[in-house]
Amino acid sequence: METTRYPRLLGGLYIAGRRNGEPHLEKLNPLSKRFEPAEWPASLITLKSGLAATLHGPKDGPPLFFRHIERPIDPNIPALFIPIMQPPSIRPGHLDVIERLEPAAYVVVTLSLDCIRKELLPELVRASFSDEDFSIKVIDRNDPPKLIFAAGPAASSASSADLSTNFFSLYPPEVAVAGTPGIAIHANPGVKTYWFRMEHAFSVAGQASTGAVFDEEQGAWQLVVTHRAGSVDAAIAQVRRRNLAISSGILLLLALGMAMIVIYTNRAQRLARQQIEFASSVSHELRTPLAVICSAGENLADGLVVDPAQARQYGVVVRDEGRRLTQMIEQVLDFAGIQSERRTYKFRPTDISEVIEDALDLSESQIREQGFSVDTDVAAGIPLVQADKPALVRALQNLVSNALKYGGTNRWIGIRAWATPAEVCITVDDRGAGIASKDLPHIFEPFYRGQDVVDAQIDGSGLGLSLVQKIVEAQKGSVSVTSTSGQGSSFRIVLPQDV
Repeated sequence: METTRYPRLLGGLYIAGRRNGEPHLEKLNPLSKRFEPAEWPASLITLKSGLAATLHGPKDGPPLFFRHIERPIDPNIPALFIPIMQPPSIRPGHLDVIERLEPAAYVVVTLSLDCIRKELLPELVRASFSDEDFSIKVIDRNDPPKLIFAAGPAASSASSADLSTNFFSLYPPEVAVAGTPGIAIHANPGVKTYWFRMEHAFSVAGQASTGAVFDEEQGAWQLVVTHRAGSVDAAIAQVRRRNLAISSGILLLLALGMAMIVIYTNRAQRLARQQIEFASSVSHELRTPLAVICSAGENLADGLVVDPAQARQYGVVVRDEGRRLTQMIEQVLDFAGIQSERRTYKFRPTDISEVIEDALDLSESQIREQGFSVDTDVAAGIPLVQADKPALVRALQNLVSNALKYGGTNRWIGIRAWATPAEVCITVDDRGAGIASKDLPHIFEPFYRGQDVVDAQIDGSGLGLSLVQKIVEAQKGSVSVTSTSGQGSSFRIVLPQDV
């Protein structure tokens, strides 16, 4: 037993029989390795009283039959009962009819239930089942509420078993009957009874041989296996639903991916188109002041202008167009710097009234030439803001230029500034044609120009409002627009106070 896989499994080894007509029990002594007389334990009392019992075989069977007095396994002990049969002597050349045949003795092997529960069954379960997926129970077949062993997650009481099979039994083909050489064992297909066929060396040729019949042993214990989902069918349905959900999710992701590809493709095409329009607009806007400057310079160089007053007018034209050209170039450079994230800002306490004055000064020539009137309303005592003043002036100048460009025939611009408890607000209003509702969500996108503006062939690069938004957001502020078709637009800049 020291070399066996389960050394604790064997509880005791006995030989139970008769001696002098009385039940006699001997137990193996592991130290002396001999069987020694022993007292009958309470678990073997049934065997002791049954050694004298006589059971007969069926009337229509072969002439020699016997049945086990004890079943091969007693699950309550638990123990194995192995009969030792001693066949009677048979005269040579004769077929004797023997009315009964009894076991001469039993080999009794008691087993450790504790070892079966803690070692043998857990290892068998680990080798055959997953503890996470199945609830495994071993119960007494004759007393189902009696639990022998349990493993895995608890199954619902309403769950039906996915697998139920009886075990812990011995079938006659598995039993070696001592003292009866020459036994050939077979089971008839479809018959619920196992037969022992005993061939005798002294049987007469052609005569029927003797045999033994046993009732089929159903098994003392029952293995009940239930899936944690309630049943294997429920688990399969759950896996199918999960796989369907995963597949649907993958298909949805693929559909979203395709949709995003289409959206980004359209956006890229629109951006490419806007960039082409931007290049065309910028080249046109650059050509106009350059043409004016070149024309004025040629007239001066050719001596066509001799009057000092007229020469001063030419100088003003060259100056204004040069400033206009400089502003356009700086606007493009500012956009490039912001897009490349190399644009740096120097934040200082800034007076909003000075920002408004500087922006109007830079736009003075355009305001005068186009005949616009500007109304300013700057509240007194507006707190300072932390901002990059030149950048903020550039943003406000772009809003003024936008109002000059789209102000329409009313030729009016309104600039207001006021403070709230935590912010400073600036608005630039015009009374032009307004912005179409479909263009409002895109008005601050670079290169974007509304279709109405393009159709009206109004010059512009599509960068001005995008620069305004980038600059204001860099000052930790925000810019928004409201517009009513036919009534004009209002752009609002909101900046945090310098606290």
